[in-house]
Amino acid sequence: MASRYRDFTTSPKFKYKRVVRCSTSPSTMEFSQSDKRAMIFALSHYAGMSASQIIAATGFDPSLVSRWSKPWVAEIGTADAPRSGRPHKLTSQQEQVLVDSCKGKRRRSSRILAAEYCISQQTALRILRQANLQPGHLARVPKLTEAHRVRRVAFATKYGPGFDWRHCWISDEKRFSTEPTLNHHNDIVWDEPGVVHTYTTTKYPPTLMLWGAISHAGKSPLYVISGKLNAEGYIDLLKQAKPELEKVLGGEYYFQQDGAPCHTARATQSWLQRNVPHFIPAEDWPPNSPDLSPIENLWGYIDSQIAAADLQTEEELLAFVTECWDNVPLEMVQRLILSIPTRLERVLANAGGWNLA
Repeated sequence: MASRYRDFTTSPKFKYKRVVRCSTSPSTMEFSQSDKRAMIFALSHYAGMSASQIIAATGFDPSLVSRWSKPWVAEIGTADAPRSGRPHKLTSQQEQVLVDSCKGKRRRSSRILAAEYCISQQTALRILRQANLQPGHLARVPKLTEAHRVRRVAFATKYGPGFDWRHCWISDEKRFSTEPTLNHHNDIVWDEPGVVHTYTTTKYPPTLMLWGAISHAGKSPLYVISGKLNAEGYIDLLKQAKPELEKVLGGEYYFQQDGAPCHTARATQSWLQRNVPHFIPAEDWPPNSPDLSPIENLWGYIDSQIAAADLQTEEELLAFVTECWDNVPLEMVQRLILSIPTRLERVLANAGGWNLA
C-alpha cells in the first residue's frame, strides 16, 4: 500500500528522539493531531512502550493511543488525510475556552467573540451551536428577598402535590393600553441598508383596567374597573362576578388572588370567608410571584394582539380586548391551569427562585 506520509519513517532515529523529548512534559505543550499520532507510533514501535505506558507518559486519550499504536500505521502515515475546505481557525481546546468564556455570562455576543478570537461571527456562532448553546435575553423579574423565597417554598409545598388546581379560579387585574410595551427583540424589520423604520407613540395613550378569572372549565366575563380600586370597590366587583364563577365551575371551588392591597384588606378577606367556598388566604400567596399565576401568560398574549392592531380610543380598546378574551380557546386556558403544578415543582427545585423555564 502506498504511504501518504513517510515523515516519521524516513528518519526514525531523529523522529524518535524528538518524540521522546516532547513526551517528557506533554501537559505543558499543545500538539496537533498529526503530532500526537506520530508520537504514539514512535513510542510504541521504536521505544517499545506499551499502551498504558504511553497514556501515562503523554496523557493522551486511550482510544487514540490504541488506534495509532497499531503496526499498519507505518503503511498509511500519521498526518491528516487530504480534505476539502479550509481547516478550523481554532483548535478544539481554544474552542472550549471560547465556550467557557461566554456560557451564562452577559455581553458575550458573537460579534464580541469574533473580535476577541480573530474569527468571523459565523465561526463563533458555529462553535457555540456545536456546544449546544442557544442565545437568550435577560428576563426582567421582580427582586426576590430571602423572605420571599421562604414564602414561595412554603406555598409550593402546601399547594403542590395533592392540590387539584382544576377546581380553582385564578383571578387578576390588568391595565391595557392602546400602545403596549413592545418586545424589541422580536419586533424586527428587514429592509435595504440605510432604510430606517419608525413607529409613533403618544404621551398619554388611552388605557383600561380590567378584571378577569380563568379556570380549567372556562373563563369569567371581563369587568371594567373605573378609577382606583379599593377594598369596597373590589368587594362590589366580586359580588357581580360570583354568580358567573359558579355557573362555570359549580358551587365547590377555590379562589385565588395576588397580594394587591385591595385583595389583602381585612374587609375583603372577611367577605371571602363568608361568601366563597374556599380561597387561598392572603398569608399564603407569596409576594412578587407573577410567575406562579398563569393568567399573566394570558394577559401577555392579549397584549401581543393589541400590538398588532391599530387602536385609537378607549372604546376600541375595550371592544378589542373583550373579543380577544372571548376567542381564547378553552384548550389554551386548560394548558395554563395544568401548568401550575410544574411551576411549583420548579420553585422547589430552585429553592424558591424564579420559575423561568
